[in-house]
Amino acid sequence: MLSYEEQVEMVEYIAKAYRRALRRMDISRIVGEGNEDLDSDKKYVYVIDRTIEDCSPDTRHVIVNEFLHKSNPQWYRGYFSKSRFYKVKRDAVAEFLHCLSV
Repeated sequence: MLSYEEQVEMVEYIAKAYRRALRRMDISRIVGEGNEDLDSDKKYVYVIDRTIEDCSPDTRHVIVNEFLHKSNPQWYRGYFSKSRFYKVKRDAVAEFLHCLSV
């Protein structure tokens, strides 16, 4: 079983790859050149987006804002108290990885 820190590191890696795939897809759309990796980028983005849809609303909110979009570090203040956020984040990381692996 992975530690929480290892789980966060894994989600950060997944999110970084997600942002890169989105960027390559965007560049390919603007430039109009076919990218041989475009299909794999589309599939990767689809899998991550679909996984997020399978998660609970709190998990969706945390994964998108904390990892995928890299929102303002204080983004959660409008939604959770600080202590509640850390609990929800811990649960969100575990749920996201579980949904991804199913």
